Amino acid sequence: MSPETQYIDLFHGQRALIDEHSAPALNEHRDKAAEVLANVGLQRGKDASHVDPAEVLAKDYSLNLARYEVPTERDDIFTCAVPEMSTNMHFLVNEQYVSLRDENRVAAVPEGCYVGSLREFARQRPDVIGRYYNQLAGRRTDTGDVRSKQYEACSLGESALNTMLCQDGFVLYVAAGVQMERPVQLINLLRAVEDFMAVQRLLVIVEDGAKASLLVCDHASRLNEEAHLLSLQTTEVFVGRGATLDFYSLEEHHDLVTRLGQLYVRQQGASNVAIGQYSLTVGQTRNRIHVELVEPDAQLQLYGMATLDADQQLDNITFIDHKAPNCSSNELFKYVLDDRAKGSFLGRILVRQGSDKTDAHQTDRNLCLTPEARMVARPELEIYADDVKCSHGATVGQLDQQALFYMRTRGIPEEEARLLLMFAFMGDVIDGIRLEPLRDRLKHLVEKRFRGQLNHCKGCAVVR
Repeated sequence: MSPETQYIDLFHGQRALIDEHSAPALNEHRDKAAEVLANVGLQRGKDASHVDPAEVLAKDYSLNLARYEVPTERDDIFTCAVPEMSTNMHFLVNEQYVSLRDENRVAAVPEGCYVGSLREFARQRPDVIGRYYNQLAGRRTDTGDVRSKQYEACSLGESALNTMLCQDGFVLYVAAGVQMERPVQLINLLRAVEDFMAVQRLLVIVEDGAKASLLVCDHASRLNEEAHLLSLQTTEVFVGRGATLDFYSLEEHHDLVTRLGQLYVRQQGASNVAIGQYSLTVGQTRNRIHVELVEPDAQLQLYGMATLDADQQLDNITFIDHKAPNCSSNELFKYVLDDRAKGSFLGRILVRQGSDKTDAHQTDRNLCLTPEARMVARPELEIYADDVKCSHGATVGQLDQQALFYMRTRGIPEEEARLLLMFAFMGDVIDGIRLEPLRDRLKHLVEKRFRGQLNHCKGCAVVR
């Protein structure tokens, strides 16, 4: 039986249970999603990436469709306090939103805004859900006259599976004109004693003239040394005219975790968005990032970083779609791969007809520290407009031996010199973070990662 058939049969057999523990505004999308999954299916290793979604989903995972409670005491799960950031902290345990009693970590939300459970928001504000939910993840992408669709950074089948089974998740809704001073931090924890799939859904809406910052921290408990965990995560982000959003994702998973993440972003006129995808420790991860700049003067900064070793695998597949004139995008990804790690960067920028004066740049730089490490880098530009400034490039290499020799002649031990060069290599990716406390914290985490000292971020005490 194919994984598509397996999950569609599960959906039809458990439909009443799924609907009962969700909200009508989410339930109304399920039948269409099941139809899309049946017609489109799951991607099966058709590109140069390493993680095959169909192969991953062919494994049998348990799901928590009846919404059995998981431990909700924050101190019994773990704490994650990024120093000096004073974040407005929220939790998802698997895919369930968890309310906390610590009011010092859950700040008051401005009037007209919302931070919390997707299920509860869908019950309270079905009008807003109707305008935004599944509007990006649930549609085909019209890419126009494209030579190949293999780099298209959207996976309709995976999104359909998520929509079909999603019961809860997280919402950040910022009303027009509201400036949220305190960053929002979402702690996204996988926690199970058997093979388990968490169907996670995030919805971020920043309306016209509003401003917000969101940090998503992905972690996993190892309650069973043999339990495989799967995060099927779909995120939709809408940024209104003149709005500003900083969206950062920090992944620290163990070797038995697979993450299939999809991020869809739509930017309207004169919006300003910074996205950072930082993977410190992974098992198998496949990130798809799809950004649309749909009105003039939108600005995007997209950064990604990966530090891989052992047998870790990570794919980053990006698609930046310039649909309007006078927009800019700057994309920079860097990997450091050690041991037998495998990575890929498959990136495409599409500049559509009429998108004149586009300023778009894409760069991928990679270090392979061993002969066994593998990296695939495929940047691509597709331009149908005049008067544009566009560039793309990729490199795969090793540490600079001349720089290493110079540092050793100055009395620096070889191992320390290698660490300093790797840290310097990541410098401009980290410097792209616009939240200064997070930027400083990530510098420390990356240094610990290169020294082999990083299990979880400082302040985290994950139950094992």
